Amino acid sequence: MSKIRNEAKIKNKIITAVREQLEHRALWLYLLRDEAAKRGIDPNEFSSAAIGRCGLIQGKNLVKKGKTKSLKGLKKMLFTKPVQ
Repeated sequence: MSKIRNEAKIKNKIITAVREQLEHRALWLYLLRDEAAKRGIDPNEFSSAAIGRCGLIQGKNLVKKGKTKSLKGLKKMLFTKPVQ
């Protein structure tokens, strides 16, 4: 099996900053799961529920902020110029 090399090809300052934030969150989540496992807690018992709750909270906020439940309306919230 080949080794995965995760190397950024885009060097834009904003994209680099966003990438660093995402990498930090991923590390933080990994460490939470790792610490749970070290204490004999199966991370799979709670991780899916926590991730699902996070998605529901974010979705509810998008609907509230966008004042719409339509997918076209939410698309405008998700794909704004700054996000693009």
